[in-house]
Amino acid sequence: MHGDSLMDRKENQQYHDTYFFEQEYYGFLEKGDLEGMMKLIHNVPSFTEGHLERSTLSKKFKREMGFNISSYIMRRKLEEAKSMLNYSDKTVSEISEYLCFSSQSYFQNVFKRKYGMTPKEFRSGRKLT
Repeated sequence: MHGDSLMDRKENQQYHDTYFFEQEYYGFLEKGDLEGMMKLIHNVPSFTEGHLERSTLSKKFKREMGFNISSYIMRRKLEEAKSMLNYSDKTVSEISEYLCFSSQSYFQNVFKRKYGMTPKEFRSGRKLT
C-alpha cells in the first residue's frame, strides 16, 4: 500500500511537471525565446537535481518525460504552425521565421512530412471546409 501511494505521488508530480512545462513552453514559443526554454527546463522540479550539462539534460528529459526534447519542441512548433495557419493571416515565410525554423524550405518539408501536405495546402484546405 505504501508503495502504491509513493508511485501515485510520483505520477502526480510528473503530470504536474508536464502540465507546467507545456503551459510555460507556449509562452516561450510565442516569443521565440529558446534561451527561456532552457531556463524553463532547469525550473521544472524533476529536472533540478543540480547543474546539468546540455547532453545530460537531454537524457534526463527523455528519461523523465518519455520522449526526447528535440521531438517535443518540433511537435509543438508544428502544432503552433497549424494554429497560425488557421487563425492568422501571416505568410508561410512569416510563420517559419516566427517559429525559428532555419529556413522556409525546411519548415515546409517538415510540415509536409508530418501532415502529408504543405502549409499552403493545409491553409487552402481549411478554407474549403
